[in-house]
Amino acid sequence: MRTRDDVYANSCDYSGWAGQGLEAGPIDGGTAAASAVAQTGEPHRWARQNRFILCMDDSDGWARSSAAAAAVHGRVPADNLFHLNRRAENAGTPLGTELTTAGLGGLTLRDRLNIHGHGNHAQVFSGDAAFSAEQLAEKLVSCGLKEVGVLKFQSCDVGRGEYLKELRDELARRGVAVGYLAGYTGLYCDSRIPFHLCGIRGFVDPCIAPVVLKHGIIPARARKATTVVRGNADVRFPHTLYDSPLQT
Repeated sequence: MRTRDDVYANSCDYSGWAGQGLEAGPIDGGTAAASAVAQTGEPHRWARQNRFILCMDDSDGWARSSAAAAAVHGRVPADNLFHLNRRAENAGTPLGTELTTAGLGGLTLRDRLNIHGHGNHAQVFSGDAAFSAEQLAEKLVSCGLKEVGVLKFQSCDVGRGEYLKELRDELARRGVAVGYLAGYTGLYCDSRIPFHLCGIRGFVDPCIAPVVLKHGIIPARARKATTVVRGNADVRFPHTLYDSPLQT
């Protein structure tokens, strides 16, 4: 049976939809073509306890909205939600807890960490701070990261340059085991609108509505291909883009 992931596989990442984690794009160091992903067999499903989210800027409306919608979509436990850069003047409840020196210490190779925020081909941002690959690796390690199965950026352009490879190498130098790193090669647009009403958390997804950006009008949640870089840990998630053998 064709699913919504099949229909949109070439233009959208619905990795949270039904927990199937199907994404489109080139694989660096892998063997499977994007068009062949999940054509046969049952794709890996990340259990809710194996999903972690880091909002790089809890004071930025877009980053916070994207992270909050993903948290609802993936039914991510509150203990697995983290944020950086929350300003004192911000109203409302913070998204998860502030990332501290021990925050990422519990992640294993079975887990995926989605990082939501603004970025480009050379850095990711947290408020006014820009993180190079070296600086982000240092930050993640200082917050306890020792291993992770998938490190995925929900940001613009992070997969377009060498950032993912550089981050992989910087993490490896610090003794971190990583299965895969992933990021988009172009604009990232998430139109989902989270809400909290009468104790119920959810989101509205105007999936077919146009979104006006400086580059023109594009379909909501559309984005370019995903680049996946193979890490240093021997872990595979069957029938997803994160299913390539470790190169030796």
